[in-house]
Amino acid sequence: ADNGIGALFEDRDGQLWIGTWTGGLSRYDDRRDVGRQDVGDFHNIDQKDGLAANWINAITQDREGRLLIATNGGGVSLYDGLVIQNLTTYDGLASDRVGSLVQDRQGYIWMGTTNGVSRYDGETFTHFSREDGLAHDLVYSVLEDREGNLWFGTRGGVSRYDGEIFTTLTVEDGLTSNSVWTMLEDREGTLWFGTGMFLEDVGNGVSRYDGETFTSFTVSDGLPHGFIASIAQDREGNLWFGTHVGVSRFDGEVFTNF
Repeated sequence: ADNGIGALFEDRDGQLWIGTWTGGLSRYDDRRDVGRQDVGDFHNIDQKDGLAANWINAITQDREGRLLIATNGGGVSLYDGLVIQNLTTYDGLASDRVGSLVQDRQGYIWMGTTNGVSRYDGETFTHFSREDGLAHDLVYSVLEDREGNLWFGTRGGVSRYDGEIFTTLTVEDGLTSNSVWTMLEDREGTLWFGTGMFLEDVGNGVSRYDGETFTSFTVSDGLPHGFIASIAQDREGNLWFGTHVGVSRFDGEVFTNF
């Protein structure tokens, strides 16, 4: 669909979905035959098919098996494999520019937008903003931790929501930057906050948070770039950081850059 990739997601059936920046959504159907090189087919879905917008920021899957597709300018698309349902500001979404989304253990869908956070219960939206205690209305990332707390990475720090109140952590608390682009909870329950601003192409590395204190890692510690665009943990426990100039693997002691 397009060479600019904004999101990758493997669904429960093992199919890979690729969200692009201008070409909509692509599904890769793998066809493997013994004795042959792996080949596959791409199936594209875009605005002509009913997708909310062709710029995809994030993809996940809800408990019903529908794909939740966050777009830049069109809101959110819900796709069950046959029908696409779009949710926009007309329906109550805070903004049609949605950068991240997650379904929590209670079934609510949380959407981080450029105008705060929207929670969707399947019928109606509830909006959360700075007036409610959110660190900033520009929300880059959303995460639910193993305790059921919601974390929101924003332009003004990271906010934790326990279901009742927001608690915000900033550089004054030890965060390496107030612009938190991406987040990960590792298998030990430690949180990692990758910082950066996309258009400005700047950031200040990653902060590790154990629930009490921050430990930060920057270019001076071995990262190839300060803007951390993505974080993943492999089966060996290594952390991988996607940056604007390559990927870095952290084994707990040393960064190896590729």
